[in-house]
Amino acid sequence: MSRQKHTIETITAPLLLPIVSTVVGGASGGIIAKALSPFDPTLARSIVIVSYVVLGTGIPIAMFFTTLWLYRTAIVGLPAPGALPSLFLPLGPCGQGAFGLVLLGHVVRDLAYTHQVGFTIAPTSAASHADSLLRVADAVYAAGLVSGLLLWGLGLVWYALAMTITIDHAFRNRSYFSYTTFSIGWTAYTFPIGVWATASTQLAKELDSPAFKIIGTVVSLQVVLQWGYVFVMACWKGWHGAIFVAPELSEWEGGRPPLRWSRPKQGTNPV
Repeated sequence: MSRQKHTIETITAPLLLPIVSTVVGGASGGIIAKALSPFDPTLARSIVIVSYVVLGTGIPIAMFFTTLWLYRTAIVGLPAPGALPSLFLPLGPCGQGAFGLVLLGHVVRDLAYTHQVGFTIAPTSAASHADSLLRVADAVYAAGLVSGLLLWGLGLVWYALAMTITIDHAFRNRSYFSYTTFSIGWTAYTFPIGVWATASTQLAKELDSPAFKIIGTVVSLQVVLQWGYVFVMACWKGWHGAIFVAPELSEWEGGRPPLRWSRPKQGTNPV
């Protein structure tokens, strides 16, 4: 923000990509803590604490940028057809955030009930300590479920909007899924939907819900099919050397920017 000048037209969904990495890191901490808890519950507890902090650096900031992107879409309109896959990117922090919060709550509860390790206030007696340990664990677990359901619901909105817009554009432009329109940006059809599918399956496991089981299965199958399509097309276009498209390189003669260039002076445009 100190080096670039942004306008409402330059706000795009890919701004979420650096932030999603922290959400992925926080959610992955829950997987590591769950696997580590039988061997070192105290270290697993530390990983859970760090994971919550990392999620705090990602989920709220992702919501801020999602608000900016929604405002940009409402005022300016939808992105160009080549950038339509980016419509699914806000689904990433929603799905991965929901998965992480639910899983971390599960780990906290398991640590308290199985290993007597958790988040407690300074105990006054052994009995009060054990009671406080379980109460806090149940509260964290319940809060994770509620927060996960809220984020999952927000992801459902993004999923419905992005799918509707994509299908509508595909019906109006039958060549949208052809070889010529495919680009590396189509990977946005895999990861965001995939993490929302993992959130669906995790909620189905915790709630023992047939509805979430069906949704998780259907969306998982969709991810597998779309991943297969993206993989084949990426390999095909990569073999022909046409997978990467960088129209901004046309600013330089021959499409080759200089290896080194000085920072432009204030008030001047970069080369």
